[in-house]
Amino acid sequence: MVYRIFKIWAQLAFSLYFRRIFISGIEQIPKKGAVLILVNHPNSFLEPCVIAAFQHRNLHFLVRGDMFEKKWLLPILKSTNQIPIYRFKDGFEKLRSNKSTFDQAYKVLAKQHTLMMFPEASSEMVKYLRPLQKGAARLALGSFENNNLDELIIVPAGIQYYDATKSRNDVILKFGEAISMKSWLAMNANQEDKINALTAFLQGKMNQVVVSIAHQDLQSIYDKAYTMAENDQLPYKSSGLQNTEEGYTFIRTLFTKLNQLSGDSLSTLNSKITTYQGTFSNLKSLDCSLIFNLIDKLKIIFFLIVFFILGLPGFILYAPSLVFSKQYIRKKIKHNTFYAPVRIAVNMATHLVCTILFFFVFEIFFKWSETLLILSYLQISLFSFAIFMDFSRYSSYLFNLSVFNKKKELLDLRNEIFSLMNGL
Repeated sequence: MVYRIFKIWAQLAFSLYFRRIFISGIEQIPKKGAVLILVNHPNSFLEPCVIAAFQHRNLHFLVRGDMFEKKWLLPILKSTNQIPIYRFKDGFEKLRSNKSTFDQAYKVLAKQHTLMMFPEASSEMVKYLRPLQKGAARLALGSFENNNLDELIIVPAGIQYYDATKSRNDVILKFGEAISMKSWLAMNANQEDKINALTAFLQGKMNQVVVSIAHQDLQSIYDKAYTMAENDQLPYKSSGLQNTEEGYTFIRTLFTKLNQLSGDSLSTLNSKITTYQGTFSNLKSLDCSLIFNLIDKLKIIFFLIVFFILGLPGFILYAPSLVFSKQYIRKKIKHNTFYAPVRIAVNMATHLVCTILFFFVFEIFFKWSETLLILSYLQISLFSFAIFMDFSRYSSYLFNLSVFNKKKELLDLRNEIFSLMNGL
């Protein structure tokens, strides 16, 4: 019951925090049977929450063991199916507890449930897949050896964020082809070192769903190219959940082309984009002001007006709590991998407190049914303001005279940039 409530609550929170949530390959997750989901880990506990919220199986998680030392968190951790796993930095005594962790994991799979783990074994905010550790292979093989499973399905998953530390950006979740452990074992029956062989196999499968940048020290150039290419290849049409392959296909195609460039070519590309952007601070808006026709620009102005009017009541009432959460987290959270998930969690908590407070205040002046109706409208209003913010990103230079005067020069430079990006 608690898990289901958190799941619905998280779906709403993520739909508000993220602009678009692209999900594909969800059909690879069986509706029944033992399933092990493996996912990359760039943003602390954000990944398990996103995956738990937007797929059909109830998940059990392997999470950092030190989280279980916070007594106030224990009821939540246990009610949401979380299992502690310890790292070398936690000390040798804690590491010994991992035997119990694996025993719990084996039991979860033996009961035909779904378990999710991070085969990279740590969280780091990077846009590439790091080497897989052996834990996933040990767990998969051990579940057969220790529990006599008839079958275990492994589903690799890749999650990509444009920038999870800032709200109203996109997240792309791709589930890869389901792997039958029974079939893998049959094909590798004579393999002496099954753990290393399975780890290498899983590394290859994870590489198919995690889109990695090859030039890891030039991530900012990839981000700029993403911003420009998105306007052409993945234009904004609507917010929320998008059950489509488009997001994954876009980022895979873009990054594959950029990965083919040399470091010098990427530096040239960066120089061109910097010249193109010039003194304009909003690259997305600049780009849209050049490629949108008059009708598109007028539509944006129309949507800005409509969603501002709809969203203003929700913004006025909830803005203080959202601003407080943002400032509080900025001061308290030092590690960027924790910023987004903690901010979302605090937003969820403050939003709930405010909603309960509004309920009691409104009930003084209105009937119970009317109060519920007003609160429902406020939630719609809050989402409307989020959509207003989405459109506002395109509006800065829509009718800017400086852009208009330089239009031909900027369009020529834009064509040069896309030519450098291997003709995307």
